[in-house]
Amino acid sequence: MRAGRVRRQHVELVDTVSTGDDVGAMLTGLREHLERLAGQVREPRAGRVVPLLAMPVPGTGQGNFHHRRGAVVKALVPFLQQAAAELGVDVALVTPDRRDHAAAQASRDSTLDLTPQEKAEADRLGVLAGRGELSVFVGAGASVPLGLPGWGQLVDLLLHEAGLGALPPGADDSTFKAGAELAHAVLGERMGQVLARELEVRHHALGHALLAALRMRQSVTTNFDTALELAMRPVHGEDLRVMTRQWARSCSPWLLKLHGSVDRPEGIVLTRSQYERHEREGRPLYGLVQGLLMTSHLLFVGFSLTDSAYLRLAEEVDHIYRSAARPGDTVATALGLDSLAEEGKALDDAFHHVAFREPGRSVQEAARTLEIFLDRMAWRATRTARTAHEYLLDDRYLDLVADDAHGLRHGLAALVPLARSATCEVARDVRDALERFGAERTTPGP
Repeated sequence: MRAGRVRRQHVELVDTVSTGDDVGAMLTGLREHLERLAGQVREPRAGRVVPLLAMPVPGTGQGNFHHRRGAVVKALVPFLQQAAAELGVDVALVTPDRRDHAAAQASRDSTLDLTPQEKAEADRLGVLAGRGELSVFVGAGASVPLGLPGWGQLVDLLLHEAGLGALPPGADDSTFKAGAELAHAVLGERMGQVLARELEVRHHALGHALLAALRMRQSVTTNFDTALELAMRPVHGEDLRVMTRQWARSCSPWLLKLHGSVDRPEGIVLTRSQYERHEREGRPLYGLVQGLLMTSHLLFVGFSLTDSAYLRLAEEVDHIYRSAARPGDTVATALGLDSLAEEGKALDDAFHHVAFREPGRSVQEAARTLEIFLDRMAWRATRTARTAHEYLLDDRYLDLVADDAHGLRHGLAALVPLARSATCEVARDVRDALERFGAERTTPGP
């Protein structure tokens, strides 16, 4: 990351060994560290209204609680909710282990700071994500917390680098493209180097992580930066395909970088002539977005819906929508700090618009509410998906198993050795089902 965006991080090391096997004592020590850390980061950063603290599930790596993960998660989640409220911070619990993530989501039963209407809307979208019926379209707004420039700011930087001044006040979409064209004429291939310098990232924002936690199979972004794929890699692993530098597979999750990527600057679409060429030669890519509008519910986040290329493809879909849709049908949801609805815009009546900047709520407060909304979506998606209980057969999470589920757990556990030793074809499906509930993956016996 370039020096202008580097910010000092505050780190606390929590001792989870000296407390023995007492979860309560460990949390008492953790509270002291959270208080000290909250005192060090009183000033919110990256446009946040309150500071953000991030932490793993304590004591479950090389600490004393590796084999009591369920007990830790069960106590930790309500503890963090209360501590965050009292200390005036947000806490991101980082759970790289899929079972820890499912266990943490299972330990939550409510979301603070959302209205009943916002909760209902987040749950509707979360259910769609959990069923595999939701796709996402991510715009530049998602990368603003990283300190990355918006479209106008980026063109201004290019013009300055080329010694051509700056954009005029009130510049629009067409002026941005024309300004980029002028800068490109002066900079030539060096423009790619400037873009790489300005858009380099080594980590992602909280919003990217919350979107990745939805585990959606089909995603699109107009962003040049690599923050979204950085967030998606830990979730999808090597299965993730980033188009167009990779060819998508029908069974694998994919991310379409619609306008190119900073790690391949020669393919970036920014100038007027590049847009014109891309709209001719990249029709299959735009067709893919149209296909998502027609075959899934498409969620727009951090995207203004004013991009000229988007408006043209939306107009084409709009003709089909008007002839085939039933009253009340929607094909997409647009999340924005302010409403993105605009009378007369193609497909606008087929979009459900959710705005978070209510009267009396600042931009920063609205942005935090959007993060909480996405968190609620991820919670509902996890509870809806078939992997919601993938910790059930893992003995480390026994403390999370409800009393009325112990009998079922015992019956499933009895199937594990039988399924492992069986060599018949159906045994493979049984093993796959048991693995979704936490059984260890093994090869069948002789």
